[in-house]
Amino acid sequence: AWTGKDFRFRKRVWLLTKCPSICPFCARGCNTFLDHEKGTAYRLRPRENDAVNKSWLCDEGRLAYRAINENRLDRALIREGGGLKELSVEAALSQAVRLIRDFHGKVLGAVSASASLEEAESFKKLLAGLGAEVVCFRRREGKDDFLLRKADRDSNRNGMAKLGIDRPVGDAIVKAELVIALESLYSEGIAGAAGRKMVALSPKRSELVESATIALPISAYAESEGTYINSQGMAQKFYPAMRLKEDAQPGAKMIRELGKKLGVEI
Repeated sequence: AWTGKDFRFRKRVWLLTKCPSICPFCARGCNTFLDHEKGTAYRLRPRENDAVNKSWLCDEGRLAYRAINENRLDRALIREGGGLKELSVEAALSQAVRLIRDFHGKVLGAVSASASLEEAESFKKLLAGLGAEVVCFRRREGKDDFLLRKADRDSNRNGMAKLGIDRPVGDAIVKAELVIALESLYSEGIAGAAGRKMVALSPKRSELVESATIALPISAYAESEGTYINSQGMAQKFYPAMRLKEDAQPGAKMIRELGKKLGVEI
């Protein structure tokens, strides 16, 4: 029988919890099963949906489970003395509020095109309450196999367009002195963000987080509920398969908490 080299001999299948999910690795939105045990994801498998992926899943999608386990941001961080130091989420939110107020009128919001519809909608309301613009940042395009895998590597670009968040970062970042960034598990950074003050909401220790002033830990798709609108315009819901990592919170909840402290109703 065919067995996956990446999974073989690592875990007995009967020990795993099987949860339905949606692959966020490209705009196809393949239906999957996420198999996990004790806070560790072990594999992603295709889940049959004739309208989307039939019973298939590409190799990249199968191996995308690794990011759920690796290099995750599970504690809030603040920059001090040239490095990043851990602190409580409550303290980090308070520090973020002070920073945002210091740069009132010079703030730009940037959201990953792979963020969920619910995260992006909350983020847009937060930035609207601050009188700031929201732009969208994307992953580099891949190869389209014209059967399953899409060249568009973002899982929710149609969702961003539905919310009116379809302007790319471009030169909007030039005038910004503070960037509030909402990342996703597979996002790849923001061009021109280096050297600016930044509040980053992220599920991973990314390049953005490493250069951020304050970083707030949020859940990945595997630990939260949300919606992606795929390349066919189909809205697909996903639900929490795993527990939150340490101090991380669902993205929409973290945004609401930040808005509450800023006096912005979301």
